[in-house]
Amino acid sequence: MRRSFHILLLIVFVTEQGCTRDKAALPMADKIICDSMSVSYHSCVKPILQSNCYSCHSDSASAGGSAGFDIEDFSQLKFYLNYYYHNDSVYGSKFMRAIEHKSGVLVMPPSYKIPDSSIAIIRSWIRLGAPDS
Repeated sequence: MRRSFHILLLIVFVTEQGCTRDKAALPMADKIICDSMSVSYHSCVKPILQSNCYSCHSDSASAGGSAGFDIEDFSQLKFYLNYYYHNDSVYGSKFMRAIEHKSGVLVMPPSYKIPDSSIAIIRSWIRLGAPDS
């Protein structure tokens, strides 16, 4: 019982620390909710993508031919998550490997790595099936 309490306390502490870093880095930070069971695309994931991806992967960037696909368009983002895997059958694995800067894929963004706390939010959203919430 006591050990379970300490583990729960540690999880709450780590979660709160992750939210603190994201709130400092993201626009609309006061609306960010870091709950891995109900990560919202519009309030949690989209601000991360806007800050780190849209400069190359949006409608205006894609029109110039610089990026190859537009993740600002939710249906295109879902298509990418649904149909591009990294040598496995795990939903969204190529996207996650790219933002985690893992080997075997083109890392994104190419000039820096998104903070781990933001990656954790995206991972939670993908594990929920990447809902448009």
